[in-house]
Amino acid sequence: MRSPSTCLLFCLWLAPEIAIAGGVGLQAHWLWSSRSPRVNETIRLRREFNVADSVARAELRGLADDRATVFLDGRNVAQFTSTRRFATAQVASLTAGKHLVEIEATNQSGAAGVWLQLDWTESDGRTQRLVTDGDWEVRDATGEWRRAVSLGLLGIAPWWRPAGELDDYDQWKRAIGTGEADEAARIRVAPGFEIELVRSSQKGEGSWVSLTFDAKGRLIVGREGPGILRMTLPQVGESDAIKVELINDKLLECRGLLWAFESLFANANNSKGLYRLRDTDGDDQFDEVKLLRATGGGVGHGRNALALGPDNLIYVIHGNNVLVSETDRALPEDSPLQHLAEDRLRPAFWDRFLFDSDARVPAGYVARTDADGSSWQVVAGGFRNPYGVDFNADGELFTFDADNEGDQGTPWYRPTRINHIVSGGDYGFRQGSANRPGHYAEHLPSILDMGLASPTGVKSGHRGTFPSPYREAMFVCDWSYGRIHAIHLDLNGASYRCRSEVFLEGQPLNVTDITFGPDGAMYFVTGGRGTQSGLYRVRSVGQVSNLPGQRQQVERRPHEKRRQLERWHTVEDSAAIDTLWSALGSDDVWLRHAARVALERQPVKEWRERALKSPTTRESATTTISALLALARVTGEPMTLPSICKRLNALSFAELSTEQRLDAWRVYAVVFARLGKPSQSIAKSVTEVLAQQFPQELEEPNQKLCELLAYLEWPPLVEQSIPRLEAAIEQADKLAYLTTLRDVPVGWTLDLRRRYFTELRKADLFDGGNLLPIAVNGIREDALAMLSADERRELETVLEPAAEGGGDILATTAARPVVREWKLEELEATLKKPAAPRDVARGERLFRDALCIRCHRFGTEGRTLGPDLTFVSSRFGPRDLLEHMLVPSKVIDGKYRQTTVETKSGKVLVGQVVGGDGQNLLLAPDPLRPTKVTKIPLNEIETRQASPVSPMPVGLLNSLTEVEILDLLEYLRIGRR
Repeated sequence: MRSPSTCLLFCLWLAPEIAIAGGVGLQAHWLWSSRSPRVNETIRLRREFNVADSVARAELRGLADDRATVFLDGRNVAQFTSTRRFATAQVASLTAGKHLVEIEATNQSGAAGVWLQLDWTESDGRTQRLVTDGDWEVRDATGEWRRAVSLGLLGIAPWWRPAGELDDYDQWKRAIGTGEADEAARIRVAPGFEIELVRSSQKGEGSWVSLTFDAKGRLIVGREGPGILRMTLPQVGESDAIKVELINDKLLECRGLLWAFESLFANANNSKGLYRLRDTDGDDQFDEVKLLRATGGGVGHGRNALALGPDNLIYVIHGNNVLVSETDRALPEDSPLQHLAEDRLRPAFWDRFLFDSDARVPAGYVARTDADGSSWQVVAGGFRNPYGVDFNADGELFTFDADNEGDQGTPWYRPTRINHIVSGGDYGFRQGSANRPGHYAEHLPSILDMGLASPTGVKSGHRGTFPSPYREAMFVCDWSYGRIHAIHLDLNGASYRCRSEVFLEGQPLNVTDITFGPDGAMYFVTGGRGTQSGLYRVRSVGQVSNLPGQRQQVERRPHEKRRQLERWHTVEDSAAIDTLWSALGSDDVWLRHAARVALERQPVKEWRERALKSPTTRESATTTISALLALARVTGEPMTLPSICKRLNALSFAELSTEQRLDAWRVYAVVFARLGKPSQSIAKSVTEVLAQQFPQELEEPNQKLCELLAYLEWPPLVEQSIPRLEAAIEQADKLAYLTTLRDVPVGWTLDLRRRYFTELRKADLFDGGNLLPIAVNGIREDALAMLSADERRELETVLEPAAEGGGDILATTAARPVVREWKLEELEATLKKPAAPRDVARGERLFRDALCIRCHRFGTEGRTLGPDLTFVSSRFGPRDLLEHMLVPSKVIDGKYRQTTVETKSGKVLVGQVVGGDGQNLLLAPDPLRPTKVTKIPLNEIETRQASPVSPMPVGLLNSLTEVEILDLLEYLRIGRR
């Protein structure tokens, strides 16, 4: 969220009496009592805070799903009833001293959450802020106060970004072809800091994507194209010119740079390898360039950042297109991830047409190597495209992982996230609909979901000389929104919890990487996608109040215990099994994980029987489930399947917590995925146990159980699940049931089929990313394949996709009479006339009547078939907007450009490429009907080239008068009043 650059913000740091200073935007979290809200659930949230001085003005903003009432010191001050529009309230009589804010919130059904931000201005002009975050307390039906659960930042599913939220996801486009980086005065930075533009990239210097300093304090800069630059910078206050040298012109797109061991290490993405550069003859030039590790695969989600670990090893982070070796994804035997697998029960054929079709485990991963590249150990995986990586002062590793925007609106969408990376960690990314955003026993959670962003560089504040709390923060860069976030970390068991603050932001500020120099200042560069680059320096110029060098000491033993357990991740030691066993039952998922991975390393013959005889009482359930999960992952012996299932069947499921049930069900799934379909008798016994638990009240456990019962072909499943599908509020929940039930072979009646396909037609109109229509189309193909000829005839009226409001745009606009075939020159002259009052309400109507809304989103309305126009007025003036409307093919955004395909038989097809695999290309010929996809075998394609014609037709303004066109432009400029 944006806030004035003069603000000095406060929030609680571990205790209500302590405040921490904040930057240009301490960010509010969505909160609830759990991630699985109940129907008609009412909770109460509370937080104490301090006001240091008299208050001139205070404003409250909030959102709620479904409704919330806010009390300040017992007074009702606001009500929130929407997730799409902010509720605002002026708060009177906020005085100096301690205050209590409470929120009573009610969920009627579906998702639930509360989001609050309180800003106040004190008499000296300073602006302070209180936000909902992980330090709030919550009380639900249990009657006990405990820490509230953070669901993530503004912009996460299912609420996305509300109207009036002014951040611009496409701000980076303003840095195309500018010739100079944006001036520092336009960048807002936290109080107590100043920012300066050190250098704009000059002609021939390229676009910059990575940074490090060498031993002499010179800045090394990686270019998006070929080559590496070295810059000798003047000291602050000096006017000496910056010396720029090209020190390598061969390595391609060095996304990761690291100076260590008197060498420069470069992770060269397009050169597909990790290189070491050394000066062997003392002439200050790198005469030796040695390839340490070649890695095959693609370059999109590629070879990214480097970091030197506390163990003096080099840590390398890669995206999901990169192979582990030059030829494959096989994990070395010494990897703590060696037992990683896809572990999917029911694959979907259409996944190969979704994005990342070549991504298989370990997907994106972290490896470590020595200075000579002689070792290569993969330590963690399950990422999508993590660009940056760094260690904090505790020696713990962090990254900022990317989402897949195309998955938005689906149950498998995962937002961008802050990950604490530990040994053996599987962070759950899988390709297509196998992606895992929820709770899985073998995966580690994110420590903060960030919402929409384009993650780039990551750096720990302890590497500079910033004052606390920034010295303890992790800084992460967001290329799309033009921000650097300060992620403030609190120890939380064996991991961390965190809050996010916008440390600085600008537009454009397409920040790619970040580091700290020998002077203690922060340095960052902008660039990427051929945009203008700039080098900036951020220095601390004053003390920030309430410095948590005073930060309270928190229990560190869980961290220490986790590290002790991790020592056995690569070492066989039978004497350790008792120690590991005691940690398998920990309430801390990070300790359980460390113990299980260590157990999987030990000879299975030494603990197999112990796992199969573990007690099934409520008190021992967590230990037993963890041990059986480990056994399922390592045994490889199908004859073990019945024994594991029998032990799971013996659990007292009615006495288990939701998390324990989810974990136990997941063990069944892993057993079946790895060891095969159970025998008829075992399947019957497992089905009887699971059927007794179905349905579950909460959506996530019910969907997980539904998937297991679908695999086991339980006949009553369809009849019991269709009402749940029909009643689901969130589209992701509906899609989850549609996906699971699509190919269940038993339990159908004609009426149930009709109800299923009726709900599937609704999915044709769901809003989401560009991959959503492909998924819906794939679900439909699977479901249709299950029908008999008689069923197809009976259900004919509901089998076709729902009308998408498409049709021929020009035929639709023909219903309005043509006023004139407008030319840019005519309207350009009109723009130069003195401005007259405009009718914004009519402009809004015309946005619909001219059919803009069918392809474009503006605020909370419209579709995403074309570019989002919410912030179009900040990127283009009226003349440029008119030119885009009148001559749409002059400039076509690559994201929406169509492709012309000519087949070997001479057939020509034009459309947008929406997916494909190694055998077929998927083309959507009609932009208004993205689910209507043509599959073209690759071996039948003669030529394929970008189309010079925009999917947006010409003539859309011809039915508008001159005054109406001006009203439409004004609506696009200021939006709804």
